[in-house]
Amino acid sequence: YTISLDDLDSQIRVTYTPVRSDGAVGTTESFVTDVIMAGPPVASNVRVEGDLLENCTVEGFADYKGGRRGDCKARWYVRESNGAERLVADSSSYLIKTADWRNRLKFEFTPVRDDGAAGEPVFLVTEAVAAGQPAFLTVSAVSAASPGAGASSSASSPSGRAQQHEVGKTLTCETEYVGGEPGNHEFKWQARSGSNTEFAD
Repeated sequence: YTISLDDLDSQIRVTYTPVRSDGAVGTTESFVTDVIMAGPPVASNVRVEGDLLENCTVEGFADYKGGRRGDCKARWYVRESNGAERLVADSSSYLIKTADWRNRLKFEFTPVRDDGAAGEPVFLVTEAVAAGQPAFLTVSAVSAASPGAGASSSASSPSGRAQQHEVGKTLTCETEYVGGEPGNHEFKWQARSGSNTEFAD
């Protein structure tokens, strides 16, 4: 018989009857165990699922045993090329950042029983994070006064409404990039009047 979680804080009774090879049956008796106690919390089979690419989410898992599972602890670290580790998340999942590129990730899992008892942490170190597909997560156009034309203006007004772009100001693209080491990004500016549907170079 394999003890299960349902048996915690209970006693097990085994009833046994001896039988001889010729079929003769002896007296049936029984034995009652001590109260079943929870074992120490132990984690095993730690693993990570998901693509090790920038801007992708990975999730860590581990098998648990040792009584009823409590609030187990999960942490993510970035292991840099010099061996230093940097804590980046206190959760089972982690969204990989551009700064993590070429570094390894470490997932650490600490088993915790429902009464607060904690076991030894287990961990897994991944392969190095690879560069994702080059992309801009955000792009915005910001206008500023040309040199000598006065102070620059912000991308939006204090009321939160879109900024009014004016003649004489310089438009600049502000971006949030992912995809490994940035190269020479390509930008193309085109204009159209209010009555036209096509943009002209």
